[in-house]
Amino acid sequence: MKTLENGCLIFNKPIKMWDEALAIGNGIMGGLIWGDGAPLRISLDRGDLWDCRPAPQTLEDNFTFKQLVEWVHEGNRPAYIKPFMDCWIHPTPTKIPAGRLELSFGGKAEEIKNTLDIFAAEASVELKVDGKESALRSYLHAENKLGFVRILGATPKFNVINHDFTPPKEGEKVHDESRHRLGYPAGECFERDGVYIALQKTATDFTFALLTATKPVPGGMEAVYYVACSTECEDWLERGIALVKDALREGYEANIKSHKAWWKKYWAKSSVTLPDKKLETGWYLANYMLACCSREGYPPMPLQGVWTADEETLPPWKGEYAANLNTQFSYRHYLTANHWDEGKVMIDHLWNMREAARKHAKDFFDADGYFMPTSSSLDGQTVGGYPQCYQLGNQIWQALMFYDYYLYSGDEKFLEERAYPYLKGTAAVMERWFEPYGDGKLIFPISVSPEYYESRHEAWLKPMSTYEISLCKNLYMTLSEIAKKIEPERVSHFEEILDKLLDIPTADYDGVLLAEDTPLAFSHRHHSHLVGMYPFDLIRYNRSEEEKELMEKSLLKLEEMGSGFWVGFSFTWIASLYARMGNGEGAAYQLRTFFNHICSPNGFHLNGDFRGVGISRQHYRPFTLESNLQAADAVQEMLLQSHEDEIRLFSAIPEEWVEEKITFRDLCAQGGLTLSAEWNRGAKFVDIKADKAREVLMINPFDGNVCVKRPGGDEVIAADKGARIKFTLAEGEKVELIPAK
Repeated sequence: MKTLENGCLIFNKPIKMWDEALAIGNGIMGGLIWGDGAPLRISLDRGDLWDCRPAPQTLEDNFTFKQLVEWVHEGNRPAYIKPFMDCWIHPTPTKIPAGRLELSFGGKAEEIKNTLDIFAAEASVELKVDGKESALRSYLHAENKLGFVRILGATPKFNVINHDFTPPKEGEKVHDESRHRLGYPAGECFERDGVYIALQKTATDFTFALLTATKPVPGGMEAVYYVACSTECEDWLERGIALVKDALREGYEANIKSHKAWWKKYWAKSSVTLPDKKLETGWYLANYMLACCSREGYPPMPLQGVWTADEETLPPWKGEYAANLNTQFSYRHYLTANHWDEGKVMIDHLWNMREAARKHAKDFFDADGYFMPTSSSLDGQTVGGYPQCYQLGNQIWQALMFYDYYLYSGDEKFLEERAYPYLKGTAAVMERWFEPYGDGKLIFPISVSPEYYESRHEAWLKPMSTYEISLCKNLYMTLSEIAKKIEPERVSHFEEILDKLLDIPTADYDGVLLAEDTPLAFSHRHHSHLVGMYPFDLIRYNRSEEEKELMEKSLLKLEEMGSGFWVGFSFTWIASLYARMGNGEGAAYQLRTFFNHICSPNGFHLNGDFRGVGISRQHYRPFTLESNLQAADAVQEMLLQSHEDEIRLFSAIPEEWVEEKITFRDLCAQGGLTLSAEWNRGAKFVDIKADKAREVLMINPFDGNVCVKRPGGDEVIAADKGARIKFTLAEGEKVELIPAK
């Protein structure tokens, strides 16, 4: 991954692959600009382009959790593998890409400069072909959602390309990921009212089209493009044509003013400045990706956001919403980063999909309540996967995202009207399947630690995986806490179940186990057994010596097993674990490893050690977003932690930063607090603003006594560095903390 130069990614050579492209987006549409001029490509996507035809296996009577439990208990792996893996291999449901613009400049560029300005969300390409110079600029408008292109100098031939989804020819064999398996009619290309239309019908009544129009301007040309689809409105095509024509008439420069104004407002929300520019760049690129891929009123980002792979195949993992880690990590850092409008999109989606979640709970789990499939499509159907993907605990992790939002916002109405009902609906499914075990305890009938042993029969862990124990504990602790405010008569019910859950299994040497008598036996990508440490707070490093020792042993076990089977999120996850332990050296090292070796030059997380440097035996390169966004959370954990009873600032900075300058502005802490701070060979100041009146507990970041500066008079708190300090803030009050003289 390259570092930013004045807010820009710059590449002085042709970009040869789509996953290294200049990436632009506006929350619903995405564009990837790449190529050498023969042609220069703009690969396009739209977030709601989905083929939601169900896999036929999911409609069979035996496609149920009850049947899966019976087969697992019988040890009948062939019986359960077939329907569940056949479902996964079936090409739908799947995300589908929109198409491509190709700009042919008459040959390959002998000189080229590619630039992405993330603060303006504008891409530019300067190139020279056969001695003729051209300069292209492009953006996807932040508000009107249209794409704009302006080219000065030698103008290219402008082509619009439909992807080929037609069925394979008779007798032709295609691989499982081939787009031809979708079997759509050939695309249609025609012109209407000055707008070129590349229309694609699908196997259902869903249709989409790539609309483009061009005009000459002094010294060059301009183009406007838009991906329209039949779910927008009844006259969707005519509306799209009108939008493109109006925008082309207004022009590139007239529209870019409001586009840049939106992005300026977005970037004003928060900032960080770090001595390590690789980590700083990673944080900014993650926030750029969030805004490109996630906007209020539009679908949340699936695995690839609005940048579906342009390689003539179905997207990796069919572009699903994957909930054993991916969606949760994609939508975690936004709270501290102060980008709540963009991040809240995921829980809005879960809330709006309640009926789909209720249907899946009833049809698959024979339960009343809410359950979104671990691998889901845009409309809430199951996409498929290993049989082990159909575990119960993943829904808990999704549901707890509601409570995370409450912890930061303090929004009591949201807690009562959304978080509590959704968490109760999730618990209803769990309670349908709890069964007695041992001395009055409760367990699930089958349980796994995500992706451990993958689809092998050994993946079923007994009596219950630590991952699912941890999630259940967190669910019922949370429900008990909320019920005390909202529904006191239910507290005893939640506490009774909490008391019956198994303890997290541990061992002297191994720390936290995957399950009782099951230590981590080999390098594995998914640190699922450690969710109780991060992101959840069942085990806290600073609360007791016992918990501190347990976390240290557990991390030593990960180190002992090594990174041989890790992917991108493995490195960013362990960085967060190190940060929780105050180990800035470990956190920074793992993040640098991630950014240097797992990310494309443009910052895209490619999952594997695709360059073969030796950090993992996973050498593939499928692009997904969750690790970029979770890496940003790890950076924030190094600067600000509020998951324990008190706030910790500069909580995990490496030794090499101690003599340097570090700043952050307007990051958020739990309880409705917004903080800004500076470190320069020690903490210099902390600004805190409270949305509501509250008491603040903080670990003193200064070398001695603390001065709390208020308009009504300063307050001095006597405390050593590292001691807990306490002060109160009124609603809306902002104070500054500095070292007392």
